[in-house]
Parts: sequence; structure tokens; C-alpha cells
Amino acid sequence: MEALRPASPTGPLSTSKISNAVTVTIAQPTSPTGDDPLRVSREKLYQHDPLMRLFRSGKNPLNEYAIVLAMGVLTVAVLFGGGYLFSLYFHNGRLDIQYVLRSAIQSAVVFPWLIFLYLRMPGDIASLFNEIHDNGVIGEPLKKPKGPTDYAMFVTWLTNAVDKWWWMMAALAFIVLYTIYRLVVVYLSPANATPLGFEIINTLNNDIIMYCIVMTLARLLTALVYSNVLFRNFMFHLNILHPDGAGGLGSIEDILWTSAGLLVAMGIAGLVMNTSFLSGNFTPYSLGEAIIVGVLYLSLVPTLLFGWLFLPHKVMSDAHDETLQPLSNQFQYTVDDDVPTQADDSTEIKHGTDRLDELKRRYDLIDKNFPVWPVQRFVRLLSTMSIPAAITFVGSLPGIYNNVYAVVIRLFH
Repeated sequence: MEALRPASPTGPLSTSKISNAVTVTIAQPTSPTGDDPLRVSREKLYQHDPLMRLFRSGKNPLNEYAIVLAMGVLTVAVLFGGGYLFSLYFHNGRLDIQYVLRSAIQSAVVFPWLIFLYLRMPGDIASLFNEIHDNGVIGEPLKKPKGPTDYAMFVTWLTNAVDKWWWMMAALAFIVLYTIYRLVVVYLSPANATPLGFEIINTLNNDIIMYCIVMTLARLLTALVYSNVLFRNFMFHLNILHPDGAGGLGSIEDILWTSAGLLVAMGIAGLVMNTSFLSGNFTPYSLGEAIIVGVLYLSLVPTLLFGWLFLPHKVMSDAHDETLQPLSNQFQYTVDDDVPTQADDSTEIKHGTDRLDELKRRYDLIDKNFPVWPVQRFVRLLSTMSIPAAITFVGSLPGIYNNVYAVVIRLFH
């Protein structure tokens, strides 16, 4: 990666000169259509998503909170209304607390949160790149082979990649396979006792969430890939004292927390929708679902966590080193060039020592304030993403205890 420098104090609309090279201006005129080529448009990120266009398009787009509330009401109607109609509240004459709890979690927390993230993701992606650009930290392109020639080209690449039609086709194919799996494979299994009517309405309700999850993941992972394209193909001028505490890259932390929220919601959804595994009543289907969800979850945690952290950290680290290197060189030059001799009087020696002291003080001040991703943020994110794993472990303890107890009894009797 090329050398990096702190931001120019003149702000994002000024020109900045890097090395011996070119002087560029951040601001560019808008296109003839009125669109700013340097800004990511939220609306252009979902043109091939029919569900999002249904919610968002038109002169009076639906309020996202109203959509979230409607999803919660729909899930309540399916799980509680359907549960009442098909007598799923009671098991062996007793109230099925597990069914009630998992239905409440799905209706009140998991499904509304997943559709909320689905609705917010295009705007979050647009804000991520627009805020970085508005902070004036994106400099000249590095002119790498096959890389973007300017930031406007990068915005076009990003928009086209996030809005590819094949994401929608992949989501539709997934829900078709999921529907076949639930209504054919699982329903016809000998261990299944769920009425067909409830299985159908519950599966159709789940299909909406499955579609939202696939589209949200596709957008998030595409944004992750293109954030790395941005960091690899452009100079960055970090603002050491930027209020976001990350040199102007603070919006990356916002998308990191969005990623953590998505993973937690997906993990909890996998648990409440697969209670056979959680309760220790394993079936081939519950075990298979648990393995698939577990592999997906364990793959996404490091991908999103390290993907969003590694290159921004490298940008900050390289800028930190480049900023401090001249001070380090100057300090060493002063030490080597200004060696006291017997002929020097105390005033000359003090002058040299004061210069070294000021250089060291300046070095320490910049080093202390230069933004990097602190370890505390990493730990908080990792802890948040681990919530489903902790719930799984705690929920599995009764089943583990019963299995271990049975083995011990068999050994000693």
C-alpha cells in the first residue's frame, strides 16, 4: 500500500498535495441528470429487489417502523393465532412453555429486527462510503491495473455490484429450496407432528425473513469487498483529531455494529427455529440444520469482524508510521550530529537537549492521539457476536447432562 498522510487542515473541499505529485480537488460537478457521481445513492442499491421497491418506491414510501411493526403483527398472527387454531399451545395436556417463549422471541425480537436490518442496509452502505468521502480522507487513486481511475468510477462499481440482479435470483432460489425442504422433507418425516396447515403458513412467513436475510447478507458482504477495493486503490489522508475518533473512518464502526446485530439475530433465529436441537431431542433434520447454521455463523463472524477491521487498521497504522517517521529521523539526526564535546559550553548543550526533548514531546503527542482501532472495541464486538454461541451452550447443558449421566450410569451398573 502506498504512503499515507494525515488530512489537510483546509478541509474536505480543499486541494491536497501528496509527495511530489499531483494536486487534486475533492469536489466534482454533478452529472447532467442531477446525480452527484461522488455520492452513493441508497435508492440505486435496490433497483433489482422487488420487495424493497414495494416498500420504498413511489411518492409515499412506507415508513420502515410501520413495516417492522407489521412484520411483528404478522408473526404473532401466524405463531399465536395459528398455534391456537391448530392446538399447539399444549403438549400432553400441559402448556408448552417452550413454544410460547420461542414464538414470543420470534414475534417481538428476531423477525422484526431482521426486517429492520434489511430495510436499513442500503442506507447504511450509502452512509458508510458517503461519510468517509465527506470527511475528506479519500485522496488520489493509486492507478493500479484494473483499479478505478477515480472515486466516481468506484461509486459506479459499488452501486452496480450491490444491485446485481443475481442477488435477488439467489434469494428466490433459496426460499424455494427452503419451502420444499420444510413442506416435503420435514413435514413427511415420521417424527414430525405439526399439522400441514400450520406448516404451510409458518413456512410462508419464514420465507419472507429468509429472503431478507439473503439480500441483507449479499449487500453487506458486497460492501465489505468494495470497502477493501477502496482502501487498496486510493490514498488516504487521515484527520488525527477527527471527532469520530477514527481519523474520519468512524462510519466503519457503525457498519461493524450492524454486522454484529445481523449475526446475533441470525444466530438467535436459528436457535428458536430449531428447538429440537437446543432441547437435546436430536433428529437428523435438527442436527443437519444446526450444523449448517453453525458453519455459516462461524464463517461469517471472522469474515465480517476481521474484514471490516483489518484494512482500516492497516490504513491507520501506515499513516501513523509515515507521520512519525520524519520526527524519528530528525531525532536520530540531532543525536548523531549534536554530540557534546569538552569545548561546548552548557548553553549549547542545553539547546541541543531542549531540541531533543521537544522532538520527543511532539512524537509522543502525535503517537498518543493518532487513531487506531482500540482493543476494547474489538473485544466488545466479539462479545456481542458470541451471544448466540453462549445461548446455545447454556441451553444445551440439560441435554449434555442427561447424556453424560446416562453414560456414567451405564458404566457403573
